[in-house]
Amino acid sequence: MRDYYETGQAGAVGPQSIAIGQQFTQIWNRHAAQIDLDELAQEIRKVRDKGRTSVNGEPEEDVALAELANAELAAKHGDGPRAFSHLARAGQWALGIASAIGLPVAIKAIEAALGG
Repeated sequence: MRDYYETGQAGAVGPQSIAIGQQFTQIWNRHAAQIDLDELAQEIRKVRDKGRTSVNGEPEEDVALAELANAELAAKHGDGPRAFSHLARAGQWALGIASAIGLPVAIKAIEAALGG
């Protein structure tokens, strides 16, 4: 019997597979026409600002804030794939903040980056 894998975006699949330092652009390419990077950068800034005031001191929150800063910089430099990569690592915490304050571009981008 052979192994069978059904995946979406993947860098390595199967026993003993490894992928290091890959940059995935497929997710960005699906959403690029609907996401204005300048607007995204502005909304990420608002998420970071709100996030700083709502942290509980958990290290995961600090990591998410740093990822948001990196996503903002990537968006400002026109690098959508890198912005999405950082947004994915900012995770559900960042999505919750963006949703709470009603930032539609950030919500769409974070959801897409998280695979939604």
